[in-house]
This record gives sequence, C-alpha cells and structure tokens, in this order.
Amino acid sequence: MCFSSTTPTTLKYEGGEDVTGVVQVSGKGFTEEACVVLGTGAVHCGRHTMISRTPVVASGATMVSGGLNHACALVGGAVKCWGGDVPADVSFSGEAAVQVACYYHGCCAVTDAGKLYCWGENNGGMHGTGTSGGTGGPVSPRTVPGKALYAGPGQDHMCAVFEGGKVQCWGQDWNRQLGGLGASSDPGVTLVESGAVAVVGGQFHTCVLLSSGQVQCSSLGQSEGAGLDMGQLTAVAGISNATALSAGKHYSCARLADATVKCWGAISHGATPAAISGLTTRDCD
Repeated sequence: MCFSSTTPTTLKYEGGEDVTGVVQVSGKGFTEEACVVLGTGAVHCGRHTMISRTPVVASGATMVSGGLNHACALVGGAVKCWGGDVPADVSFSGEAAVQVACYYHGCCAVTDAGKLYCWGENNGGMHGTGTSGGTGGPVSPRTVPGKALYAGPGQDHMCAVFEGGKVQCWGQDWNRQLGGLGASSDPGVTLVESGAVAVVGGQFHTCVLLSSGQVQCSSLGQSEGAGLDMGQLTAVAGISNATALSAGKHYSCARLADATVKCWGAISHGATPAAISGLTTRDCD
C-alpha cells in the first residue's frame, strides 16, 4: 500500500494487477518513485502507484533502497546499484553488507563486520571524513564509537546507530536536524547516548526509535512538523510502543506494536501523528 495522506492506495503493476508477495519497499530519494523486493528476490520499480513488471534485479535481493536517480539492492551480501549517481557494484574489502540506505545522490551501508561505509555526494561532510568532496567508492567516517548497527542518512546529513544504542551523526545542522548540536564532518556529534535501535532522516529532520518504543525527532520550522520543529530531540506525542520507523522528504512514520501505522509531517499536516486508515502490517520471518 502507498499513501501521501491518511488514505492508502494499493500498489499495482502496469496493467492493473495488484503487486503481491512484497517483503520490502523503498521510496526513491524523496521522489514519486518506489521499488519493491518480492519473496522471489526480484526487485521491481515504478512511479506513483504503478510498478513495472520488468525486474531490475531478477533474483536474490533481500533489501532495496532508492536515491534521486539511483537505487541499490542487497544481493547475497553484495550491493548492486543502477542509475546515474553511484557505481553499479560496490564492495567492502571482503565484508558483506547487511543494510543499505540511500539518499539524494549516494548511499550508506552497514557490513557484517560492524563497519559503516558511504559513497556518492558528500556535500556538508555527511561521510564524516573531514571533507565535503564527493567519493567514487565507499569510505568510512574517521571516528566512530564502536560497531555500526544501522545507518539512517538524510539529505545533507547522515546518522547511524552504534553498539549500545548510541546515535552519531555527521553533516549539516542548519535546520537543527542534528539536534542543534552544530554541523560536523569529523568526528561527528552524538545525538543519543544510548538506547536507540534505529535512526531515519528526511530533507530537514531526523527521528530516532528508542528501545522503549518511544520516538524522538528534531528539526526547526520545516516540513509541517515532521521533526516536531522544537529545535532539539523531542518525543513524538502519543507514540510509546513503536517497533519500526521510516522517513520521507517531509514526513515520518512509525509501525506500532499493534501492527498499525501512524505518520506525522506532510502526511498528517502537523506534528500530531495520524493513523493510516485500514492499514495493518506484519513482521516478515
């Protein structure tokens, strides 16, 4: 199901048949495009609520993430990409990728060795290398607090969860998407000291999922309250049992323990979360 309001629409193939057997879906870089991974390991992409029947990856994919003009999929621990902004194949010195998360003109990945890598556009120093130049291949931040568990890039910033639940971020903080802690390219700023399990970023905001089920977000005066517009990390009202988190350009969504989904920002047109009508979810084993 796809939605830009509180009413979802069924995702369909060209020709009108419902897309079934989906195990994961990703929007593409805050655009109107999306890609899905099917249970067969095939990846299909499309625009609005219409997906092409022709796969861009035939089999073996377990995750997909999209940027503005590109997307990448995990295939057997490797990262396979298509589009004009990033290399087609990305490797990590013998390590296997376990997560890939793309942004406007690049991507980040976490490997089975607990390392964080990013490649593509580096405006604002989001790669944590001390520079703001772009990269062709993957690079790691100079300073990290331990093993990486989860990557969550935004447009001009990048955050990751590390062992112990610490969230460290790099890049721009002009809209207080880094909690008002200041822009940083090296060594980064600590957004959360402990207890985080996931972090996601939009164009102007960042949200963190804590192990308690609470969600906290940060931004200032943008995106209809997607980051709550408080200028620092602030708890999202009415959400205490979240189990998963995602973000788009101007909104954020949480999956709750009762399998419902609530969103805020451009979806609810404010900082107060709204339930998505008739939508329930399940865990994929």
